[in-house]
Amino acid sequence: MKNVPSRMRGMGALGWVAALIIGAVLATALVQVLPVYMEYNTARTAITNVIDDRQSRMQSEREIREAIARRFRVNNVDTISANDLEIRKGGGEVTVVVQYEVRRSLIGNIDLVISFDQEFVRDIR
Repeated sequence: MKNVPSRMRGMGALGWVAALIIGAVLATALVQVLPVYMEYNTARTAITNVIDDRQSRMQSEREIREAIARRFRVNNVDTISANDLEIRKGGGEVTVVVQYEVRRSLIGNIDLVISFDQEFVRDIR
């Protein structure tokens, strides 16, 4: 046990700088990504509420799109519009397909790309 240091040493200045840089990049990414996911959650809730509504059984695809567009306007959903959705009605089901991506600049020419691809299906029989 002759090689045991007499005292423990912590992280040096270079280690702290590296940790701060990594932390700053992660914090910047979080600040960019969090609002995108919050808006997607709002859009998802709006779509789910419209197709869960009993009136959607009697509405046409155009009327369902207009109802979703109204909810998007009320909730300030800007990254996607109701015209970007694929809405199908048939076989006793209504299907809404959401496919889009959002690009946010992270640092310089490095971008974050967030892709959303979900299908909402409800039985309307």
